[in-house]
Amino acid sequence: MMVVKTSLRGSMFAVFYRQEDFESAIKDDKPLAEALKEILRSSPSLSSLFLTGTRLPNPFKTKQVSSADVLYEGHLHPTYFKFQKLDYGKELKHKTPRNMKCRIIFETDVVNDYFVRSDNHGEFVVQMTDGLGVKECKDYGLTLRDGRAVLSLTLPDDSVIGQELNYEARVSDPTLVKPFINRFTVMVAPEQDTVRTKPKKAFPPLEDDGHKRETSTRLSIPSIKEIKESQWEKY
Repeated sequence: MMVVKTSLRGSMFAVFYRQEDFESAIKDDKPLAEALKEILRSSPSLSSLFLTGTRLPNPFKTKQVSSADVLYEGHLHPTYFKFQKLDYGKELKHKTPRNMKCRIIFETDVVNDYFVRSDNHGEFVVQMTDGLGVKECKDYGLTLRDGRAVLSLTLPDDSVIGQELNYEARVSDPTLVKPFINRFTVMVAPEQDTVRTKPKKAFPPLEDDGHKRETSTRLSIPSIKEIKESQWEKY
């Protein structure tokens, strides 16, 4: 509870905070919420005084939650971009049949239009390295939604079964100090019979598969109650 003291001595402060004016002033608490957000960003200790709630993001504390329970709120620019279920910097190894596309899933915290918006948009580049050097890949697709990016990559026509292909996915934008770099190796597996089936959705409904994601905790707006001078000692 946030306490506001008012005097009974007829001061301007007491007049201003008459009950009817006070209730009207706090009817819409959106301006208060915005002001508190800015204050919380600069004061980690202040956030500890608020009760856990649903309105204000707490920038100093996160919690581990099930993938299916995250209410996604993306950032304008990513603070991480990594392989799903792997720590950033860990190399991914993946098997893909020679006649199928390689499907790689990333986790991030950026908004859905990051790669397609007009201002300060992100750039996603895939390169393959071999004994001849580095070659940029063009035959791929990327979809991004609610913190999950799915890369669909076509293997080279001349790839052979048992071959290991080394790739590097790079994410950058004008505001990032350095790009996010994720390296992965694809082992070319034997071809599989392609059976005409219903295509998989790029973003199937999230299920609780035991994988945990980080999300910020939330704080509640303090309730405001007028306290007259005769009650000051009580509070």
